[in-house]
Amino acid sequence: MDVPQVGSPPQPRVAYVLSPALLRAANALPASAGRSRLVHALAWHCGLIQTPESGAASASASDVEAAGVGSAEEHELVRLLAGDVDAADAAVVARQHGPAATLRIPQMGRRADLLAYHAASFVDVLLDENASAGGQEEGLDEDTPRFAELRTYALALAGAAVDAAKALRNGSFDVALLWDGGRHHARRARASGFCYVSDAVLAMLTMRKPVPKPKAITPAPAKRRADDDASRLQKAPRLGFGARPEDIRRAAEAAAAVSQGEAPDAGVQQHAAASDAAQEPAPARRRWERILYLDLDLHWGDGVEEAWYNSPSVLTLSVHYFARGFFPAGGSERAPRSSRAASPSTDNDESPSGDAPHEAAAGSLHAPSGPVAAPAHALNLPLQPGASDATVARVWDSCIEPAVKAYKPDAVVLQCGTDALYGDPCGVHNLSIAAYVRAVQAVRAWKLPTLVLGGGGYTPADHARTAAAVTAAVLGRWSDHPEDGCLTRQMEVPLHDLWPAYAQRPQLDVPAGSTKDENDEGWLCEVEAVFAQHAEKLRAFHGH
Repeated sequence: MDVPQVGSPPQPRVAYVLSPALLRAANALPASAGRSRLVHALAWHCGLIQTPESGAASASASDVEAAGVGSAEEHELVRLLAGDVDAADAAVVARQHGPAATLRIPQMGRRADLLAYHAASFVDVLLDENASAGGQEEGLDEDTPRFAELRTYALALAGAAVDAAKALRNGSFDVALLWDGGRHHARRARASGFCYVSDAVLAMLTMRKPVPKPKAITPAPAKRRADDDASRLQKAPRLGFGARPEDIRRAAEAAAAVSQGEAPDAGVQQHAAASDAAQEPAPARRRWERILYLDLDLHWGDGVEEAWYNSPSVLTLSVHYFARGFFPAGGSERAPRSSRAASPSTDNDESPSGDAPHEAAAGSLHAPSGPVAAPAHALNLPLQPGASDATVARVWDSCIEPAVKAYKPDAVVLQCGTDALYGDPCGVHNLSIAAYVRAVQAVRAWKLPTLVLGGGGYTPADHARTAAAVTAAVLGRWSDHPEDGCLTRQMEVPLHDLWPAYAQRPQLDVPAGSTKDENDEGWLCEVEAVFAQHAEKLRAFHGH
């Protein structure tokens, strides 16, 4: 896996998308209570976030408020991130001077944001503040139950997903980080697997929309008249020594036209027409025709695949563990196709449908990879138990890179679920924090607009460690060796009010496991053969 060197130019513009409402609501998620604040507080105290107005990376809450800059929401968010210990360990802070992600506080989402993909009946259930029970038909039961902050969570996450996508689409940022996103099991009309809102789908719908260029500024009337007069004077014939009578007559007529506000000739009329045309809206920019959704979660990203299954505009590639009975595969046939989603189409032929293909073995290596209209656009790369960093690096180079080169995406959505880490309660793989760092560095080497999402990960402190490492890697501030301004695996977690969560292992590192890697040569060769076929189909379909 080839990755760029630490600190290699140019420095990316990175947005850190978070609001107080989203932090509080995500922190109350039943499946990962308390995790959201761990993630964001660690990033803050590692010096990875700066406030937009002050530009101060990890300033204390009192410093930001005393500076008198920023909104009330920003001050509130800084207080939540800084916590009771008002500054990070001074010894650590001294090493953390360097680029930081710009805090971007999104507005609360609207019902319309959810309706861009989700069914109206499902949105009604999510937003019903008075309901304390029910919703079983919409999946609000067992592993994905109702909770007090559900309405706020759904709206805040939808708003954050749309805002992060806009930050990339309009060119303000090169990378957007939405660590509370990545809820890849949510369906169009059903919650599933701890996931209530399909933030990735909402973001990609927004990313697919064209961006109009800003309108030309119309000059004030007085200035416009002066400009027109100057233009007319420039167009008037110039008299030289020995001018003929007809030249003198034309010059006199031109001077009279200027005083009367009339155009003296065709050249001036063309100038006026051009001025009028400049006031019309400029044509829209070329939109992103192809988006890669790359999912690194331990679990198959079924909800996102289902949404875009019929569309060549999004290539979904999920690297996960597949086994009969392991969620969400289960080994049974998928539900029959439903009607297409009543969502606003970005090109009238391929908006996400929520439709599911008929065939069994969903999520497996040999699962159908898309219909005739979108062949090889729904790819599954399942790994056997015990996958190591070396195994992931191999399939990245031999499977993922060729598929991406064949597809040639315009932008990337990267889901960084961390439940494949060694030590996660799922207990399947051996991955270390380095596997995620190398993955995001490889993605950034593609030099494409990138949205980074969170996902699974059920050892909250390790999820926070990995999110901090990935954020640092995006900023060019992760190193294998001590280096000014960089985070390392052996760096100690900065002192802050949530530090006790890291006390048993106070370093940032999440070490690899040593259980047997069952991805033997036979299996890896089979995976590589299938992905070679996928890459060939992608090249043929897109004419590369």
